[in-house]
Amino acid sequence: MSVDHIAPPAPDSTVQVEPSDLDRIVNEVAAEKPTRDDLPDGAVVVPLHTADGNTVVHEFAVLHPDDWPSSANEDPDMQRYYSWALKVLVTDDDKDMWRAIDPTNRQSRRFVAEWMRTVGQDPKGAAAAAGS
Repeated sequence: MSVDHIAPPAPDSTVQVEPSDLDRIVNEVAAEKPTRDDLPDGAVVVPLHTADGNTVVHEFAVLHPDDWPSSANEDPDMQRYYSWALKVLVTDDDKDMWRAIDPTNRQSRRFVAEWMRTVGQDPKGAAAAAGS
C-alpha cells in the first residue's frame, strides 16, 4: 500500500477545546465595558486613574489624531496635558469632566501613555528615539 492512499485520521468530534482562563477574563471584561454611541470613527476610550494608579476615576473618549486640531500635536511633548485634553476629548461632557477632575501631572502622563498603548504606539518610543 502506498502512502498516497492512507486517509488522515478522522477528527474526534468528542474533543472540545475549552477557552483559557485569560480568554474568559478578556471576554468578560469586554462584555462589561459600556459602549459609547457618541464616538466618531477612530476615537478610543481611555481610562484616567487615581494618582496611585489603582483605581479608574473616569473613562474619556479621545479623537483619532487625524481629527485633532494641529495645535494639539505638540501639547503632550511640552507637558501641556490640560490643554491637549481639552482639544482632543470627543464630547463636551468629557471636557467638562476633565476640567472638574483637573488631573495631576502624574495622572495626565499616565493617561497619555494609556492612550498611546490603546492606539498601538509605544509610550516610550518617541522619547527613546529622541534620546530622552
